[in-house]
Amino acid sequence: MEGWKQQFSWGEHANVDSKDYTKWNGWWFPRWDQHFIQHMKSKGMQTYQGVARQRSIDLVNANNRSGKIGGITCIDVGANVGLWARDFAKNFLYLHAFEPLAENRICFARNMPSRGVETAIWSLYPFALGSCPGTAQFYIDPNCCGNAGLSAEGVRNGPSKLKPTELKEITVEIKTLDSFKFVGVDLIKIDAEGSEHDVILGALETIKKYKPVLCLELPTRNAFDQQKFNQVESSILPLGYKLVDTIGKDTIWQVPTQN
Repeated sequence: MEGWKQQFSWGEHANVDSKDYTKWNGWWFPRWDQHFIQHMKSKGMQTYQGVARQRSIDLVNANNRSGKIGGITCIDVGANVGLWARDFAKNFLYLHAFEPLAENRICFARNMPSRGVETAIWSLYPFALGSCPGTAQFYIDPNCCGNAGLSAEGVRNGPSKLKPTELKEITVEIKTLDSFKFVGVDLIKIDAEGSEHDVILGALETIKKYKPVLCLELPTRNAFDQQKFNQVESSILPLGYKLVDTIGKDTIWQVPTQN
């Protein structure tokens, strides 16, 4: 695994002004986000996308290799503020989370439990993942901290339906998942707003070696979405993966076990 990793807590960021963040029902968000709290309130939800998350964890538990919690290593790509990672940390020995947006990383650290106390030893990385290393523009929906990614069209296709000129942009560093050489990978979750296939291409060696459960956000709302779904499918079906569940926008893939 590459030497770089970021493990911090809220208190280590003394220069962070807490008025830029808001807390609801135990979750911290950037104050400018206008999506998550309103969505969860309107649906009477205590958390976000919990059904798909638990289904992914259950599939790992059904083929437990760790002998301790639920799995050895979980990879969370597009970790946002930790809405999935908090539960992942309770079910794996190690959690590696990737989130390029600084405001989200601050909230992630605030939302996560202490490391290694009946939870995973977790690490947070400020990189985008893709098919090859480099730098690129990262597009951000100014109304939704969860709608950000390397694909401008993918972000515009999100909840706010923005015009190209309404997106914010930052430059981010891209790495491949394979370059980290993670071991014992049991689950990879990817929510990259239209860049899921690029992440997969940069993770093929890891996927071939460990055959983890894959939880991928792949909606099929329109032609753009369908194209992205087809690209992912064409890359992972030859590896033996089958689509075992679709829950909302989330698709769950697994290599069937041989009895």
